[in-house]
Amino acid sequence: MPIDKKHVVHLENGQLKETSAADVDALFAAFSADPNKERLVVHFHGGLVSKEGGLKIAGDLQPKYSAAGGYPVFFVWESAWYETIRNNLGEIISEDFFKALLKLVAGKAMEKLGVDEAGERGMGLSPNQVEMELARANQGQEPFSRVNPGVLPAAGATLSPTEETAFRQELEQDPDFGRAVDAIVRQVDAAPPGTAARSLASGTTHLSPDVLAQVRAEKDPAAVRAIGIPLRLIKGAIVILVKVVARFASQRDHGVHATIVEEILREFYAGDVLKRIWELMKKDTADAFGPDARRFGGTAMLAGIKALADAGRTPRILLVGHSTGAVYICNWLRAADEMLPPGLKFEVVFLAPACTVQLFARTLEAHRGRIAKFRMFAMKDELETKDPMLSGMQLLYPRSLLYFISGVLEEKSDLPVAGMQRFFSGAKPFDPAKYPEIGRALQFLDATPDSRVWSTQSGMPGRNSDSAKHVDFDDGTTIESVQFIIGNGF
Repeated sequence: MPIDKKHVVHLENGQLKETSAADVDALFAAFSADPNKERLVVHFHGGLVSKEGGLKIAGDLQPKYSAAGGYPVFFVWESAWYETIRNNLGEIISEDFFKALLKLVAGKAMEKLGVDEAGERGMGLSPNQVEMELARANQGQEPFSRVNPGVLPAAGATLSPTEETAFRQELEQDPDFGRAVDAIVRQVDAAPPGTAARSLASGTTHLSPDVLAQVRAEKDPAAVRAIGIPLRLIKGAIVILVKVVARFASQRDHGVHATIVEEILREFYAGDVLKRIWELMKKDTADAFGPDARRFGGTAMLAGIKALADAGRTPRILLVGHSTGAVYICNWLRAADEMLPPGLKFEVVFLAPACTVQLFARTLEAHRGRIAKFRMFAMKDELETKDPMLSGMQLLYPRSLLYFISGVLEEKSDLPVAGMQRFFSGAKPFDPAKYPEIGRALQFLDATPDSRVWSTQSGMPGRNSDSAKHVDFDDGTTIESVQFIIGNGF
């Protein structure tokens, strides 16, 4: 249904766009005159959402939040990078270089991990078996899902010099890999002298500009090594295999196929477009709290709340953040500590939060006093692993958006993300002694009654969730639980 602008704060790059500062003033005037003036609900949608998508979410949720007794305000913040990411990943999956490298790394990893086709300890998979596994993606099945390598002994956690030499020879002798590399080298050759590396990346490959620049440097007459397969590509492939093996040895893998894809993307692709998109999305959530309340949407809302407090009004304020919306809330709490009177607190609901555990822990450490109540709704890991981020692209990536953020977009592989159950077991490899930020987050969660709802769960008002996909958290019984919290508290 259409959404009244007195329930929307529309931003772009953190700044007010189709919402003006006067509109925010009118929003607070409407709130003060509304029957639900004692309960303000501020909802932040996730990333990868267009303006139209954000308005649809607002239109769907506004009557539900109002019926529950709240006055809803929706941040619509133009984070529509979905098509860019989908298009880039779709083009990566079709690259001959990506496909040839995936096949070679998978085969060598199976050999190193010592797993046969039945998932038992053995000599690995033959090239034909590897290709058959990869072909399962064409039927919508996850490649290598029947393979469970287990834990490697410490001595096997890296490649021996003999294994590294053998893999180098496989790379140099594989005809598919050779043809794919030749195409990349021809692209570099065809570019006029002085062509920027970023422009090279817009040709037949999405390899990052840094990688292409290093390939070009090897072709310089002054380069020591005569060009064959560029050394940068050989070394990068070895790095990928070493990291895949190390992640299995340390129990930091995301499954065979997802782990290999993550490390290929990190080494050769994700350093440019994908990571830049993710950093820009997070930056937008911070930029909303710039210094001028007449320009920046988050600051404008906090200024309106401060005016209420100065007038002696202290309504319940519930912050609801889905996915990257949880990053928004972390920035909101930071800015609130700077702008608002001491003692003014917020109730907080995270829905499948995409903030890192580190950001969550730092927010708690610095701004815990601003949180009156807290609850997090997220998926059990068994569902998280079965929720492909992009439908129809199992060959590229079979895991959820949160797995992709943890495995590809953040600064380290398998970086703990707050909405992922795997990081909160309290046991190795994620024991709090090794990861203090997990310890600080767990301390808060354990001390907060009913702080975690791992879907699917039912039978408890305010703690039900039937969300089985990342996109499900703004619908179904999860939102019914949010409605219960609005009307009845935690």
